[in-house]
Amino acid sequence: MHPVFFIVYFIMKIKSSIPKVNYSELYKQLSLEQFVVCDLETTGLYPERDDIIEIGMVKIKEGVVTETYNQLFDPGIEIPENITRLTSITTSDCSGKPYLKDKISDIMDFMGSNFIVAHNADFDVSFLNASLKKFAFPQKKIASEKIIDTLDLSRFLLYNLHNHTLGTLSDHFTVEFVPFCHTDGTEVHIIF
Repeated sequence: MHPVFFIVYFIMKIKSSIPKVNYSELYKQLSLEQFVVCDLETTGLYPERDDIIEIGMVKIKEGVVTETYNQLFDPGIEIPENITRLTSITTSDCSGKPYLKDKISDIMDFMGSNFIVAHNADFDVSFLNASLKKFAFPQKKIASEKIIDTLDLSRFLLYNLHNHTLGTLSDHFTVEFVPFCHTDGTEVHIIF
């Protein structure tokens, strides 16, 4: 299961474990009738000097996936070996793909004004905000009040786990998790 879809599953699993809540009403009260789940891969750990090489997003409306966006990007440099080991993304995978600067508007359009859900959201959002600044969109920024971090949720709700990686969460929820399935826009199918 792709990390983005696992995050969606995690949210749905948490939701299903608390059956007495009217989720339709809760989504409305929290302005969460629609939200975007986001995951990205980068050439390193530092938003000011490293680049996004992949982004995967799904739009959820009333608990249903309505749209997906998945794109590899050419960072214009060789992808470091340690990043390839971590992500399975190679320089040749990204060669000839669009540059992030040419797609950043599409990414922001996909996200819209929705809440953004991510696992370790600070990392992903810091890269997105740095990219907006780098590519001449300094007036745009993902607002911190529009971010929901499933890592924080996991630490709070599943405090007894030894760690809160997506792999550990998939084991906890007995879900197959494939951390490196870079689909490059290929339709991804998932059963909740």
